[in-house]
Amino acid sequence: MMFLPHTVIMREHAPYILASAVACVTLQFISRWFFAIVLPSVYPKLDRRDQRNWDVRVVSTIHAITVVVLSIPVLSEPQLIEDEVSRALAYSSKAAFLYSLSAGYFLFDIFITILHKQGTGFVVHGVVCFFVYVFALAPFLMYYGAVFLLFEASTPFLNNHWFIDRVRSKLPGRAGMCDQFQRFNGLALLLLFFSVRVCYGLYQSIRFAVSVYYAFDRSPLLLVLFYSISNIVLNSLNLFWFKKLLVSAVQKFGRKGK
Repeated sequence: MMFLPHTVIMREHAPYILASAVACVTLQFISRWFFAIVLPSVYPKLDRRDQRNWDVRVVSTIHAITVVVLSIPVLSEPQLIEDEVSRALAYSSKAAFLYSLSAGYFLFDIFITILHKQGTGFVVHGVVCFFVYVFALAPFLMYYGAVFLLFEASTPFLNNHWFIDRVRSKLPGRAGMCDQFQRFNGLALLLLFFSVRVCYGLYQSIRFAVSVYYAFDRSPLLLVLFYSISNIVLNSLNLFWFKKLLVSAVQKFGRKGK
């Protein structure tokens, strides 16, 4: 067994990671300009913190949609699905591009979190996610990187919840329409979160363990430990977050139904 991962491929993809981070910063500035024009009754009236959060969530939504779409063909890459060892150790240029894209997004996320002092927890989350996709370029677990990027399918709906609340606060005359849209969005969020992050996530975590078992003697020990711990933490967080979403939805819509 190797103790450390190879770093040649990771270094080769550094320019793509930096380009992705720069693209995220550019999208943030475009969002600021675009929504000031498109939503003049909402965006300019938000306080500075909410405007910044709006722009960051726009970038988050674009990243989520992009990586979900790009993850689907990666899951059918022949070299990644040949057998359990291939799922753990094979290389795919499509997957490498995808993970460089996501690593760049999380590099942007780390920068924003530190710049605006959003808390240690958010910084740690960004750092862990960044290294999850950087280390995948070793290559290691390239198949499962695409699997877990599918979790991002719920992110646009989570961001929509935040957007709708801000629009509702600035346009009280549209409260009824916002509430109706919020119900549909909340239902879609719960269904996606449960089906993709909880059910599909737990199933693929078992498959992940099987693949690591078969490739264990050829895998870098540090990466095996890193991904195993990350996998357990991620699944625990998904269960915790789903419970919070469920309780919040019952409380919110229960009150409105009375």
